Amino acid sequence: MVAILGHPGGGCAGEQITVEFVKDLLRTIWREEIEIVGLDVEHPEKLPVSPRTVIDDNLGFRQRK
Repeated sequence: MVAILGHPGGGCAGEQITVEFVKDLLRTIWREEIEIVGLDVEHPEKLPVSPRTVIDDNLGFRQRK
């Protein structure tokens, strides 16, 4: 799929890479039965996720039993 700026669903190549990465991550999480869990961290590190957004690093992954 090629994203074209100015057209519905269009965007930059970096955005398309991000979308495809998230889709692949979610498929892997589902297939491998991995859970995303909240961690009880007293002072979580701050992680930048976009130019204007920073989140707490308080999520982890574990295999479902």
